[in-house]
Amino acid sequence: MIIHRYRHIISLSISSNSLHRSQNQIFWRPISSKPIPVSDFLINRHGFSPETASTVSKTLTLVRNPEKSDSVLKIFKKCGFSNTHIENIVKFFPQILSAHPDKTIKPKIKNFLDLGFSTTDIADIVANYPWVLRTSADKQLFSIAWLKDFVGTNSGMSKVFKRSSWFLGINLKKTVIPNVEFMKSCGVCDDQINKLLYNFPRLFTFKPDAIKCLVRRVDEMGYDRKSKMFVHAIRILSSLTEEKWELKKEMFRRLGWSEDDILFVFKRNPNPFAVSDKKIREIAKYLENAGGYDSSFLVLHPEMCLYSLEGRIKPRFQIWQILRSKKLLNASLPTVCKMRDEVFSEKCVLPYVDIVGKYCKADDGK
Repeated sequence: MIIHRYRHIISLSISSNSLHRSQNQIFWRPISSKPIPVSDFLINRHGFSPETASTVSKTLTLVRNPEKSDSVLKIFKKCGFSNTHIENIVKFFPQILSAHPDKTIKPKIKNFLDLGFSTTDIADIVANYPWVLRTSADKQLFSIAWLKDFVGTNSGMSKVFKRSSWFLGINLKKTVIPNVEFMKSCGVCDDQINKLLYNFPRLFTFKPDAIKCLVRRVDEMGYDRKSKMFVHAIRILSSLTEEKWELKKEMFRRLGWSEDDILFVFKRNPNPFAVSDKKIREIAKYLENAGGYDSSFLVLHPEMCLYSLEGRIKPRFQIWQILRSKKLLNASLPTVCKMRDEVFSEKCVLPYVDIVGKYCKADDGK
């Protein structure tokens, strides 16, 4: 009901104005109106915070057509944007105050409404990436329609746009679409691509030739394209230049890993290669000093490199060590560290709280 109401408001407004406006007119032409300082306009006229007004003043000192800028802000309010949304848009895109609502704002919002987005989602997306209002309506509509067709749901699209609204400002035909199609041709399923789009969207903005080069490198390592880790290997390599890749391997060599160990771990779980060298060294040192584990332990259990040393490994190691010494627990350390918080508490803490209670620290679950 709300979506239809806003769509009706915008459609009527566009219809009534478009007959009298040039198709190429994007910004309001100056009219007889006395310019005022932007801080006065934003704070006194529209209740903006002094912090936002100060930021905008660094880019825009005067509002030359206050009545026309009023109409811009009123359009946002009519379309359900909160004051916080509007402040964020103006702060990062001050030029919007000079924009023509019928040409710059309404068509973009209408595109979202027509595709079923809620007004709340639209406000969040535009506030996260105000420059979407600078993108042509046709280009924006193509991007939204393509992603909706691929992702399948508005909620899925909203997740992508809220996290990476800049997607709406790039040319999908040059990078994203060819890269998605290429990955699909490599056997990567839609579900995995969806997760990558949400969690690591910039991977798809690489030039298609660069993605093909990454896939060749992964293939040369002997990766099975059917492996769930295939896409993660591509992602990890995309974040490492050849020089950084060699430095990362050198760090593992210093831990005592052989070339075969490095390749074995990368093929099994490439994610540790995205972890900082400092964190991996600290984890390896702790496990060696506290538990007597040598470098082969991390080779066999590379997922240990992904956990927080202070938040997970140390407190769980202490509890695990006590319970093992009293023959109350048979699980291995990697198994204990892998447990979800609630499972760990249920199996290793609550039944033995009188024994391990003082060792229970805040576990951030990482």
